[in-house]
Amino acid sequence: TPKYLLKRLELLRIDSDTQHNLENLIPVFKEELDTIIRDFYDHITSFPEVAEIITSEAQVASLRLKQKRHWIALFSCRFDEAYVESALRIGRIHYQHRVPPYLYIAGYNFFHCELIDALSRRHANTFELSHLLASVTRVINLDMDLALSVYTREYWHEKDPKGSPHWLVD
Repeated sequence: TPKYLLKRLELLRIDSDTQHNLENLIPVFKEELDTIIRDFYDHITSFPEVAEIITSEAQVASLRLKQKRHWIALFSCRFDEAYVESALRIGRIHYQHRVPPYLYIAGYNFFHCELIDALSRRHANTFELSHLLASVTRVINLDMDLALSVYTREYWHEKDPKGSPHWLVD
């Protein structure tokens, strides 16, 4: 595991408890994700700035499949080189397509809120709900951090190709 990733995992308190909590939630995510993803694209494509980026139903269908794979992989908590490469590639693609950060953050917000709703409905009277929600929040923020770090790095490389801050993911 890369050193910068270990630091981020530590910073966000993603530990064995987080991983254990999320392992138990994979069935919930698999059941809920198709609906969440469908609702997300129905919502986000209603905005003109997104309609300029996502221009066809075929593109939406492809993105839905990629979203599902990504979220299942994220909640599987395999924070290794393959995960990092995937998260960075996704960030680069969003940057190259000039997806504004506010839309990217809105996407995470949509998924986060929908997952909170799904978990709350299923675990409403359990002590573990707060731990489950904290675990979800931690890994979502890790993923968003990696992707938005790419935005920052790419922007700074365009402005000054000689270097960018040490904390940016390479």
